[in-house]
Amino acid sequence: MTHGNLWTNFVKDWAADNGTSYMEAIKDPTLSTAYKQRKKETKREAKTTQYQALKADAIALAEMITPFPEKKARGRPAKYATDEERKQAKKEKTVLSTKKKREKDKTENITLEVTETLGEM
Repeated sequence: MTHGNLWTNFVKDWAADNGTSYMEAIKDPTLSTAYKQRKKETKREAKTTQYQALKADAIALAEMITPFPEKKARGRPAKYATDEERKQAKKEKTVLSTKKKREKDKTENITLEVTETLGEM
């Protein structure tokens, strides 16, 4: 029911839901507390919907004035596009470092052999 007094409409609806007459519903003490509770809830709902609308408007206005900057990716950029490229590069690096180490070991062995032979003479 949309027309009439809020209180009388509430009493009529409450009486219909509880299966009593209008006059018996008015005498019931729980009717008053139920009406107050409903009134409180409708006010709370109205406030929250109003707040949500204001919040949405404020956000929309802020975005219109200054749009959000795009987020940059965290950390340094990836060196390789795929995991396979990364593995291949690591393998090449390992091979190169192994060659350098072997060459270094060869040169050290040669110098050690020469110094030992010179010392024996």
